[in-house]
Order: sequence, then structure tokens, then C-alpha cells
Amino acid sequence: MRQLAALILGIALLGGGCAWRAETRPTSFAERFSVSLGERIDVGDEPLSIGFKSVVQDSRCASDVVCIRAGEAVVQMTLSRPDQQEQKLTLATPPSSLQEHPVIRVIEGYRIELLGLEPYPRSNESMSERNYRATLIITKAS
Repeated sequence: MRQLAALILGIALLGGGCAWRAETRPTSFAERFSVSLGERIDVGDEPLSIGFKSVVQDSRCASDVVCIRAGEAVVQMTLSRPDQQEQKLTLATPPSSLQEHPVIRVIEGYRIELLGLEPYPRSNESMSERNYRATLIITKAS
């Protein structure tokens, strides 16, 4: 019986790692903030939240080597409001030459800018997706 209970608890704990984590710290418009992969944060005084869904690609040059070009990382974010369907958007790290994945997007009256993605790759370290943090700034579009 104990083994069955331990197995059920283990499955529940493993499955819980895939769910969105709600962040309760206050984040205002026009304020830089970071969001971890799998995390969702409420923004501003309106019912608006942004979630960090995935890293689509990370071709950034490792910080400890010399490259011909810097490369980019592309992330998928979600923008949610209670009265509207969730919007998916992709953003690239600056400076981006990828026209299909801009650094800044204007969607639903908000200007969303990806300022950076951490950790920065190193040639002698493997990247763990769970360590990714995107730094953004959201302002109301005029």
C-alpha cells in the first residue's frame, strides 16, 4: 500500500512540473520584468497576463567563443485577458535579423518587447530549458 501511495505521489509531483506557475509579484506597465519558462505573470492594473511558453530556437553564439554573427533566440509567449482568447506570439532576442520573429510586437493594444534571454550559452555547458528566463517590457500602445 505504501508503494502505491509513493508511486501516486511521485506521478503527481512529476506531472505538476508541466503546469503553469502563477506569479503573484506586482509587475507594472513600462517596468522591466523577468518570467521563467512555464511561468505566467499578471501585468499592470488591467486583467492582462503574459506567459513564457517555450524556447523555439537558441542559435546565440556562446559567450566564451568568437563567432561571425551573434545569432538569435526565439521564444513563444502567450498573452491572456479574461474576456478574450489567448494570443500566441513569437519574439526574438535583440539584435534580430529574423523578420518573421521581431523583437517588438504590438498586439491587442500592448507593445511587448523582448529585452533578453538568460542564461546566455557557453560552449562547455549544456543548456537546461528549465533555467531560461525572458526579460520583457510591456507598455500600452499609443
